[in-house]
Amino acid sequence: MPYALRDADVANYYKEGYIVFRQILPTALIRDLRRECEKALRIARRVSGAQAQRLQPVQQYADELDLRPFKDYADLPPLRAAIAALLTPRHVYGHADVCGVLFEPEHVPWCTDWHRDITLESSRLPAEDFQELLLDWNFSNQINCPLYDDACTWFVPGSHLRPQNLPGESAAAKQPAGVGWATRNADATAVDLVERERACLNYTQGMPGAVQLRLHAGDFCLYRSLGWHIGNYVPYMKRATLHDKVFTPEYEVWWRQWIKGGSPRWEKKATAAV
Repeated sequence: MPYALRDADVANYYKEGYIVFRQILPTALIRDLRRECEKALRIARRVSGAQAQRLQPVQQYADELDLRPFKDYADLPPLRAAIAALLTPRHVYGHADVCGVLFEPEHVPWCTDWHRDITLESSRLPAEDFQELLLDWNFSNQINCPLYDDACTWFVPGSHLRPQNLPGESAAAKQPAGVGWATRNADATAVDLVERERACLNYTQGMPGAVQLRLHAGDFCLYRSLGWHIGNYVPYMKRATLHDKVFTPEYEVWWRQWIKGGSPRWEKKATAAV
């Protein structure tokens, strides 16, 4: 059965910068993906320690994981059709060398920085080109697809349309000591876990206009990662969320060059929807 996508849903995505396809993954696929993600969690903690937040890409561990459920996810007809209706049929997700899984920490609460994945500075583009990139809907569509209920991600609606940060946003993004990346691997015996959890929440809630994306198992959240977003994690909430990107062929070429440190140009005319 096709996923019911209303015109109002499409319009809201372009305005707010995020959308949730509710309950779009079938239960059998959720079950299969959970099984493999349990293995992926053990791998992540073996490779990166107890506070590991992700394993990405899953393809790198094909000798330890059954990748068939991830392929079934990438080929899911209702999901492909919903993305085609929201964006274009040229937008493709589920690249095996990009798709990963996000997990809860084992012991200590922590959060990422408030961040925008690509800014004028990090894009390595002239300001005029970055403005075109910002407004090009082929660009920077990112995925969180939870296999368990997930309220970790927060997003600032509309921020994906602004090339410059608002003063309050820049101030709120400056993270206090003892909260995020720098202390992600803190010793659980050396910190007050309740105080740490509250500090992370206070920092997360301090961003003006932020909303919490409350997702359920089998939902599919698509958001413009050019906008402000954050992940806030606690160890007592189980998490296994597929983390992925939606590419057009042109955006994929640009992104793969950019992620390697290159300075590719963004040709808007080359990415027109067909």
